[in-house]
Amino acid sequence: MRAPGSEPYHSHRLDEVQWPCGHRYLTLVYQIDIHCKRLLRVGNKRKVKTLLGFFCWFGIERTAALKFVCSDMWKPYLRVIAKKAGKAVHVLDRFHIMVHLNKTIDVVRAGEAKARKAVAMNRCSRAAVGCCSSVRRTSARNRRSGWTNCCDTT
Repeated sequence: MRAPGSEPYHSHRLDEVQWPCGHRYLTLVYQIDIHCKRLLRVGNKRKVKTLLGFFCWFGIERTAALKFVCSDMWKPYLRVIAKKAGKAVHVLDRFHIMVHLNKTIDVVRAGEAKARKAVAMNRCSRAAVGCCSSVRRTSARNRRSGWTNCCDTT
């Protein structure tokens, strides 16, 4: 693919696709300006070297003119973008932000549910100890109802 012409390039999107199966990837770079959306380059593998090769191919002047770069949160991409297009606003894609946000929310919810369950079990076991001492004093016929009433009220 030949180097881009004199058109203005302000926004780029970096992404990877799995090819054809397993853990083999291609790095894709798109132009995502309002007036033009197109694939600029396909790089073999998902590596820092591949992305550095794109910026070398793209040129220093055009890279300096970039205003926005959109990518996922893969750390090597973040480092290369910060190094090569540091003046551009780096926009993280919505999909990956939502994935990380939902995982974090799930962890917090699971922790809260576990804590609530532990508190409830602790209350029930404390109440059950009190019931057990009173159940011993009651007749065998009333034991079951004494235990059930104790756990139901907490």
